[in-house]
Amino acid sequence: MNAIHFLRSAAEMARWPGASRVLLLRHSRPRMARWGFAMKAGVLQFFSWPERRVAIETVYERALERIGIMDRTGYDAVWLAEHHFHSFSVCPSVHMMGVHVASRTRRLRIGTAVSLAAFYHPLRLAEELAEIDMISRGRLVSGFVRGTGIESWATNTNPVHNRERFERHGLVQKFFERVVASALVEQYASNDHFTVDGTLIQSWASLKSFRPKDEPLDKPPSEGGSNPSVNFRGQKRTNETHRSRTDPEARLSRKSDGTPALLSHSGHALMENRHGLGLDIAIAVADGHAERDTAEKLLHRFRRRHGVKPKTVSGDRGFEAGEFLRTLEEDLRITPHVPITAERVTSPGPGGDARRRMLRRMRTKGYALSQRARKKIEQMFGWMKQAGGLRKVRHVGRWKIQQVAYLWAAAFNPLRLAHLEAVA
Repeated sequence: MNAIHFLRSAAEMARWPGASRVLLLRHSRPRMARWGFAMKAGVLQFFSWPERRVAIETVYERALERIGIMDRTGYDAVWLAEHHFHSFSVCPSVHMMGVHVASRTRRLRIGTAVSLAAFYHPLRLAEELAEIDMISRGRLVSGFVRGTGIESWATNTNPVHNRERFERHGLVQKFFERVVASALVEQYASNDHFTVDGTLIQSWASLKSFRPKDEPLDKPPSEGGSNPSVNFRGQKRTNETHRSRTDPEARLSRKSDGTPALLSHSGHALMENRHGLGLDIAIAVADGHAERDTAEKLLHRFRRRHGVKPKTVSGDRGFEAGEFLRTLEEDLRITPHVPITAERVTSPGPGGDARRRMLRRMRTKGYALSQRARKKIEQMFGWMKQAGGLRKVRHVGRWKIQQVAYLWAAAFNPLRLAHLEAVA
């Protein structure tokens, strides 16, 4: 469907009262054509019955007529919205509506937006979706949710508990790994050259909450009130003697000399160097040593899950420790591309030998290319902090921050791929 064809069919649907509220567009390998971009278009179809102004049969007739227009004019998919107990959308069974739409269309894909899992036994849900897929000859696209608002109240399924369930079953991590696997299968990601790096993620806790560990929790402020004035001048406060009352897992840390020490967590990422796609991400304790330790774990985990053995790994000067370089070369069989700040390396032992080899490697063209590509990881960190809110995270607990990091890393990769396809 080219752009002009899409606009014409959209205008035809828009003349119907109560037209669909959301129009979903997604580019699929867009190529510049003479009359526009090739693209796929789908419509999120609501069955709204505002103030019950018309007969409910009319609501269904108009929606099905619009779906017929989509099928005839080349739309990719229709997403059927299921809601319960109110007139916002009078489609209490998206599965029954999906079967009916399958019988009235020939090529339009049918999406469930969404199946309310809390209303079904898991086996019954799987059977009904399989039935729709068979009747539509493989045109089903399934979406799931536990419900919001009145649906959650009616079924006693509090959405607050979703986060714990996702963590218990590893759903967010599996989603992110699926995105990474897709990039590897489509050969968007390099299998040879990678980058590791870390950054600090500021905790939401204030410095006032950083109190002595042995201080009684129920001790009231000396001046009264719940927000006393605090003067830290002259006091020595360290992670060994103090802990945040608001975020106990946060640690007092600074990014570099001359910068303030803030309560923070440590974020780490593994990136491939060809297109700057994020391959793994981890949240760890900000203890000053997590950068190298977590980098090794990320490389081990990536090799185990995706079966890829990197040839080179680049990093900044924070990774120049001899033991880390030796581990990369001897244990992981990876060539490090890390800057050595010293002009001469005089330390003895295997670690010193690894640093001397790295010093000689800094003269090669491969090292220069790796260091140039390494800067792409800062784009990912910057986007996740700015768009994803990880500059100063609003969650308490590293496992929650890890979930947020997975979600925003999973969002960054398709965004990056869309840009790459657009310029191809």
